[in-house]
Amino acid sequence: MKKVFCMLILAAFLLIAVAPAQATLMLKLESGGSSMLITDGGAGDINPATGAVTFLGNVGVWSLNVTTGLGSDWFSIDQLDLSSVNASGAASTLDIYLTETDLTTPHTGWTLDAGGTLVSGGSALFVGYWDPANSAFGGTSFADLSFSSPPTAFSGTDSGSVDPNASPYSLTIKAEITHPDGTNLTSSFDASLTAVPEPATMLLLGTGLIGLAGFGRKKFQKKG
Repeated sequence: MKKVFCMLILAAFLLIAVAPAQATLMLKLESGGSSMLITDGGAGDINPATGAVTFLGNVGVWSLNVTTGLGSDWFSIDQLDLSSVNASGAASTLDIYLTETDLTTPHTGWTLDAGGTLVSGGSALFVGYWDPANSAFGGTSFADLSFSSPPTAFSGTDSGSVDPNASPYSLTIKAEITHPDGTNLTSSFDASLTAVPEPATMLLLGTGLIGLAGFGRKKFQKKG
């Protein structure tokens, strides 16, 4: 019984060690002189779920913006996901940022993925930022993806390394969408930053799981 209790404690420790830390998620949209800042659970967030921010409204000449950001609470490892549908009434550029602060899980790097559709003559730029100073919407870029239309559909992946010893830190995704002159021009995208776990963290988890499996096998053999 004592061994079972010890193994349960070890399993709980391992889950806590690799689980994302509680963090602060914020969304920002800017175009020209217009700016919207939405914090998880704050004014302008129409998404009641914790760790998710959704904005619906106008920003400058962008008449329709439906944007959702998901933070690390939604994933088994630290990850940001930013999706958006945007319609403009004139030539303009829209900047959308998703940031999460107070992250502490060690990672050696991050992978930036982006895909979606663009209007003819439009362009899109996606950048991943990591900041050991833990500032919102700050940091040094480590990955970027650039697309132009045609073709209208786009997708790509880039990655970069970071210092696994910095803690706490922040992550930011920036999406820059540019539309040519015209009315009711619509683009959409989904972008994500996904963690590359630190080898020591994965080794710790793997060792613990192997130990649990071995203990279970031993108990089964004894019963046989």
